[in-house]
Amino acid sequence: MAMVHQNLYQTKDLSQLNLNEYICSLVAVMLESYDHTPGRIAFLPRLEDVRVLIDSASPCGLILNELVSNSLKHAFPGNAAGRIEVSLRREPDGEIHLTVADNGVGLAPGVDPRGGTTIGLQTMFALAESQLRAEVSFTSCAGVSCHIRFRDNLYEARV
Repeated sequence: MAMVHQNLYQTKDLSQLNLNEYICSLVAVMLESYDHTPGRIAFLPRLEDVRVLIDSASPCGLILNELVSNSLKHAFPGNAAGRIEVSLRREPDGEIHLTVADNGVGLAPGVDPRGGTTIGLQTMFALAESQLRAEVSFTSCAGVSCHIRFRDNLYEARV
């Protein structure tokens, strides 16, 4: 949340945030915090410049934090190397696609992220589906990918 405010203070438009810049800043800080072997986990951003209202930026930041931290904590056991890819784009129809993917160990067979008992994933689904009205899906093939699709049209600019 502090990064959302920091990015807002660095721009003239206090109602919108560039998710591209925010994602890069957030993941860089997380990699420094979690990865004690520099370079072991590569961050591969595939980000278009997508501006969203602050009301959408805050839940996006919390969702990203949960997904990236899960990858950093669980995808690469035993100090294994890997990569985390975050992609972001806005379709011509206005829909925003956000994907967080890793090439780690993947989900254990039969594990359903939606049915998980962790408060982090429950909160992530609640934020995505309630606050962003997003569609959320997971795939587990050569790692884990979370796909989030939403429109930034639930709120109005206030500034």
